[in-house]
Amino acid sequence: MNWGWKIFFVFLIFVGFILFMVLKAIRQDFHLVAENYYEKEIQYQGEIDRIRNARALKEQIVIEYTPATQSVQLTYPRNHVNAIKGKIYFFRPSSSREDQEFVIDPDEKGIQVISVRSLKKGLWQLKVNWTHGPSQYQEEKNLILQ
Repeated sequence: MNWGWKIFFVFLIFVGFILFMVLKAIRQDFHLVAENYYEKEIQYQGEIDRIRNARALKEQIVIEYTPATQSVQLTYPRNHVNAIKGKIYFFRPSSSREDQEFVIDPDEKGIQVISVRSLKKGLWQLKVNWTHGPSQYQEEKNLILQ
């Protein structure tokens, strides 16, 4: 076999590899984390402002995950407990289909406990959006559920 045939076979293997990779990429299931991704990107400045407002508070929200009880405890600022309104979002970065949403409902001490037994183990992003009077706030934390 001369060098011409060797070049031809190397080229043929290369073309076959490229076609294999293209077919594999086409068959891959991909989706955006959020359906309305572009609208959320435009609203991102509002999110930055809410985070800045939350960081300026004297007392921060405390978020604690307890693996033994499979629960997340949120302790809200004492001066916000009476008039706090908002939602708690659990985002799964790997699949938007598993996202969960809860209403903020603290007890008289400003504590709210959420069971996460139904959530899959792994990485979750927790976002707490709340309002107190005219001000809006947001707190974020990454959790690894075990």
